[in-house]
Amino acid sequence: MKSKKLGLVAFATLLASFVAPSQAGEGIFGWIYTLDLQPQGKFEFQQHAQLNHKQKGDYDNWLLRSELEYGVSNDIQIGGYLNFDYVNAYQNNADNETAGSDIPEDIDVTQRYKKTRFKSVSMEAIWRITNPVVDPIGFGIYVEPEIGPLVKELETRIIVQKNLMDDRLILASNFVFLVEEDGLATNWKDPERSSHFDLLLGASYRFASNWSGGFDYRYHNDFAGYFYQSSTQHAHFIGPNVHYAGSNWWGTAALRHQIGGTCHHAGEAECNDGFVNDDHGRDELIFKVSIPF
Repeated sequence: MKSKKLGLVAFATLLASFVAPSQAGEGIFGWIYTLDLQPQGKFEFQQHAQLNHKQKGDYDNWLLRSELEYGVSNDIQIGGYLNFDYVNAYQNNADNETAGSDIPEDIDVTQRYKKTRFKSVSMEAIWRITNPVVDPIGFGIYVEPEIGPLVKELETRIIVQKNLMDDRLILASNFVFLVEEDGLATNWKDPERSSHFDLLLGASYRFASNWSGGFDYRYHNDFAGYFYQSSTQHAHFIGPNVHYAGSNWWGTAALRHQIGGTCHHAGEAECNDGFVNDDHGRDELIFKVSIPF
């Protein structure tokens, strides 16, 4: 009997190693950052692939990010990215021209545009001020500067997170502030200067030992100038997410569908049929795979 009990304990331990949630640092949402950080001294490699799909005509924009994260302390995480993109567009704006903020202005707008390019490098830092696992609510700050041959950006996020039901239900919100200088159209002779504000909301519920699912929501706003001087567009996106946590890797997939947008002032040409085009698609799909080590 004793050997049978020991065997059952060993089997349960082995099974738990395969079905238990993965290590700290997993990203359960598609686009929302949480306060689940890398432990001190631990690394993690992540690969992101995001597709922005469909405008008036043909439009596919793949955004590829390769990241290495490191836990400086249990409450501070840093990371570095290499960013690439691939654009395939044809007659995708309201005037049946091939155009967008990720497409140069000096091309033949009557022809299809295809381009794969290195976009930029970026660094990130996350400081977890309060921990949602032990505190009533989690609060943190995220900063990411980005620089490349044709773009300069500074993104800041305020991260808010609430864990419920013994951490099975995660509610999270990001307040995203971004300033950007884009030289794609002009090669820095007269770069476009803009600012952005996004409100991201999400929920994720762990419905099985390895699986969780929920939704991502985005309220997106663009402005002309560095300091939110003039609104040019806003749009709403919402869709499902699903997350799998293995014993030594995790993966997430999420979809956001644009449910309507409006363009104003200088951005009026970027809307069509009640949707915002620019570099957005009517559907945004993201895949993330990560290996901690």
